[in-house]
Amino acid sequence: MRINVMFLGLLLLLSGCQTTHSLKTPEVDYSERLPAINVNVIGLPSWMLRDELRHRGTFEEVRVGRSDDGYNVLVVANSNVGGIQPQMFLSAFTLFLVPVPVSWDSTVVFSLSHGKKVLGIYTVQNHSSAWRGLVNPSGGQFEHVRLISDEFIAKVLKDQPFNREAMQRAASL
Repeated sequence: MRINVMFLGLLLLLSGCQTTHSLKTPEVDYSERLPAINVNVIGLPSWMLRDELRHRGTFEEVRVGRSDDGYNVLVVANSNVGGIQPQMFLSAFTLFLVPVPVSWDSTVVFSLSHGKKVLGIYTVQNHSSAWRGLVNPSGGQFEHVRLISDEFIAKVLKDQPFNREAMQRAASL
């Protein structure tokens, strides 16, 4: 009987590891190379998004800031990622032994431009929910941002704004 109770407790503790997302993992070929981009982020921890874009290796380089003659991505997010959620105090009070429910909601708009010419605007929405505690300390927020960056990369690869711009330039010569 005691073993069954311990096993049930362990299952309940580990069940907090599962994070659910409204956004599905996109099918992306990360080996396809895209030019270097400069990224400005508003409303989301910028380092998280830039790190995910760098980690994928699709863009030649991901830089901070803006360039007058290069490719720029302005990211405007309505998101609670990186913010303090009040229920985390309960979990911290119990040394993170008691998992608490957390959710991450983001609507992110990516504006891709070359200099001042806008090449494309891409919107990505994701809602994630998880249990945050000792077993799942991030509560799925890194997965949440990874899915958003993957969806942006997938949309850019599908839309091919870099190739479209090159064709327009070649046609005007």
